Amino acid sequence: MTLNNIENRTEFDKKPEQEKWEVEKKFTLTDPNFFDRLETTTATETIEQIYLSNPGEPYNLRVREIITADGTVRHTATMKADASIEQFGLSRFETPVDISPETYAFYQKTDAPRLNKRRVEPMNGVTIDWIQGYDQPIIEIEDLETNEDAQLFLQQYGDILIDQTGHPHVDNEWIAHQLSGTEQVPTPQLTVEEMADKIWGYRRYGISPIVVTIDGRSGSGKTTYAKQLQSLLRLGSDGESASSTVLSTDNYHRGRSWLESQNNGRPWQNWDASIVYDTRELAADIAALRGGETITNRFFSFDDQEPHFDGTIFPTDIIIVEGIHAGTKDLEGTRHFHFPVQTSLATSIGRDLSRLREGDRSNDTIGSTQQRLAYQLEYAEPAFQSIDRVSKKNLKLFRRRFGKKIVAISTQEATVQL
Repeated sequence: MTLNNIENRTEFDKKPEQEKWEVEKKFTLTDPNFFDRLETTTATETIEQIYLSNPGEPYNLRVREIITADGTVRHTATMKADASIEQFGLSRFETPVDISPETYAFYQKTDAPRLNKRRVEPMNGVTIDWIQGYDQPIIEIEDLETNEDAQLFLQQYGDILIDQTGHPHVDNEWIAHQLSGTEQVPTPQLTVEEMADKIWGYRRYGISPIVVTIDGRSGSGKTTYAKQLQSLLRLGSDGESASSTVLSTDNYHRGRSWLESQNNGRPWQNWDASIVYDTRELAADIAALRGGETITNRFFSFDDQEPHFDGTIFPTDIIIVEGIHAGTKDLEGTRHFHFPVQTSLATSIGRDLSRLREGDRSNDTIGSTQQRLAYQLEYAEPAFQSIDRVSKKNLKLFRRRFGKKIVAISTQEATVQL
């Protein structure tokens, strides 16, 4: 068998792709060197892939730099989800999008697992990858059911191909993690029950009202945590229950008009930046509730992207504040507990895209899932990482408020000494 019938079409990643279901099969070779001549004699592309997910997650998220044979450089991001093995290969939903060089550079500076490879595309929908540090090339065939070129390739070379579809050792994400040599250990996450137990402990010391903040990325589950926590507090502990109010940092959004006025009338793009949310006004409202005063109910409308005011919020036993910016230092003097939701970037974005497909939280500046993926990577995650969060030690402030009972304060709890 020879390579004479293979034509290198170099069609890989020449234009933006569309969100779709992809079906792929992956193979290794009975002779790992069989296609080596293609790597040296045909146009190849050099690719660096950085993985922002880990193999244990339901979502696969990567950013990629592609350098074509003629030196053209492109940067892309791809989210993959809902994987299952079917007759014609591994099937999963794929959301690809072009990203800026600056966005790629942001993640390139991290210690996220990555791999480098050279790729040829001898036929439409057929790619051969030589991964640096991996012992043999990996062949991928897409859309075998409908792709005639792929069918022809499989007919011609099927006897030297070993079907490895679904095996982790041919999965680029798995390989990247293996090559990185670092173990990805999930950050411990308090359960809602553990949060409630800590709050009940404070209640027993006579502290009221208690202020709790819950922050996390968009899609991390912080709103769900807040609602579940409110429900547990209403049910009570040891025969007692507590009233609670949930405030969202989203509802302290300054609105499109104000933001554009600060931007010389130009459209606003970074909706997650700290300036977008009036967290000092939120701190003032929390202080008013703690002082027994009422505040005006605020809410943000995604229809006109402006804040609105309607109704009254009354003081309660516990105030729960949730939102991307709930961990800001602007709230440090008002809170008793801060609970970060530790959901990973890939899972948070995956949930966010699913929510957008279902029509929830529409925003005409971020209309499609591909635009949303690009936005999350370019703006939201850098903004989330830059939030000036709570300090780990602030004993003087808490001792002034609660006396010498307070011996320590961390990002998850204050410690009381009897």
